[in-house]
Amino acid sequence: MEKVVAIIPALEDTAAGQNFLTRLLCGRPLIFWTLDALQQCPKVKQIIVATNSDTAAASLFRMEFSKMAIYRTEAPDVINYEKIETLLLEYLRQSRLANDDIFMLVDYTFPLHTSNQFEEALGLMHSIGAYSLFSAVRNRHFYWTHDGISISYNYRKRPSKEEQHKELLETEGFYFSKVGSFIANINRLSGKIAVYEMPSYTAFQLREPIDWKIGELLMHQYRIDHSREEGFGRVKLVVSDVDGVMTDGSMYYTEKGDEIKRFHTYDGMAFGLIREQGIKTAIITSEDTQMVNNRAKKLKIDYLYQGRRHGGKLAAIQDICEKEGISLSDVVYIGDDINCREALSAVGFAFCPANATPDIQALPNIIYLETMGGSGVVREVYEKYLRPSFE
Repeated sequence: MEKVVAIIPALEDTAAGQNFLTRLLCGRPLIFWTLDALQQCPKVKQIIVATNSDTAAASLFRMEFSKMAIYRTEAPDVINYEKIETLLLEYLRQSRLANDDIFMLVDYTFPLHTSNQFEEALGLMHSIGAYSLFSAVRNRHFYWTHDGISISYNYRKRPSKEEQHKELLETEGFYFSKVGSFIANINRLSGKIAVYEMPSYTAFQLREPIDWKIGELLMHQYRIDHSREEGFGRVKLVVSDVDGVMTDGSMYYTEKGDEIKRFHTYDGMAFGLIREQGIKTAIITSEDTQMVNNRAKKLKIDYLYQGRRHGGKLAAIQDICEKEGISLSDVVYIGDDINCREALSAVGFAFCPANATPDIQALPNIIYLETMGGSGVVREVYEKYLRPSFE
């Protein structure tokens, strides 16, 4: 049985000033969505991310995908078709892949691809004995030349869309090829070519700033796991860290040497709104101060655990779950630093503020927030994920 390896070029295009690799889409780095789909694809045995950027490599190393490996290339930073072919040839020649093995060239700026689509495309390629394959969508357009000559239809007998739209448009989202065929032809398409037709929305590519707004809508409509989104309705407990989440993480001192913390009223309101929904609330912190005790009392927090270090935060959450008769899968936890890692990895819904440490941002189950610590992080969780839809 042939081996299937996915290759994702993650080159930094300095000439165009473009580096979208880690820009967030729906709370995740853009490349996450492609990595996630490939990780869940049973036929894919390895995911190679090829990059010429130290920054990109560092970000990728923090992402915990078991199939992923980083390939460092000296490829030029100007991205075009020829450079990608050169990169592919460079990697394939030094790899141990056999001629009948298959590589998948996948563009991470097309985030709407799913693991099922990758599986189906591989199945199609295998079933018809193709040497290569490309993704395509139904062409919904009528074409003319600049001098007014119709190319794709007879305008005197305008056809219906069902009659006209028989052509397929190459999306450039992904290409598959047998290794030996590519090396022999230095072309991603060669031999018998299969065409995998996909839904039209999958052709959407993120390249310009405005694309992110449209992309967010499409992702929520077609790609994001809706069962997970609906799962927020089962949340029974919301837990927050303090420093770096409810505060900006800074330490403030008065002239007398007293320590003070800055809290945001948005979070105070959020806890009240959460409580009104019958959801229990908790604050768990590694520090032990009267300030936090006073804040928790003012907000009418159900549970306060202070001085929790070295795994104590998860133990505190488990203690609350036992008292309330709920599961860890029903818990929201918001944390920002390595002492929150164990708890974030265990709960059903893990969030981190925009200023969380890289180790926390790299957790595979983490949901990124746009808000910085101390600026209303809990409020964002409420507004985006816990607020009743009828409000």
